Amino acid sequence: MAAAEIVIERSFTTRPVHQGYIEPHACLISVGADNKTTIWSSSQGQFMVRAMTAYSPEFPERHPPIPAEIGGASAAKTIVYLEPLATLLAKKSGPSGEDG
Repeated sequence: MAAAEIVIERSFTTRPVHQGYIEPHACLISVGADNKTTIWSSSQGQFMVRAMTAYSPEFPERHPPIPAEIGGASAAKTIVYLEPLATLLAKKSGPSGEDG
């Protein structure tokens, strides 16, 4: 800095912001007539997704969710909230493949 021809020093203040990631929270849930549940999730924390979804007594811990081809590495996606809710809604809407 001492050798610089011009030195400009200023202070800036900004409001807190949340990161904007290009990989949104997304999942797909299939519940069969036998109550077998399959979860496709855009998360790299598949075992955490399985454990958090299994908190509901209706969905015992079985197989880990199937990871999506892309996405899931964002630090903001470490909180599991979408998959348990989507699983309960899928269960409520009836088995996949059943005529309504």
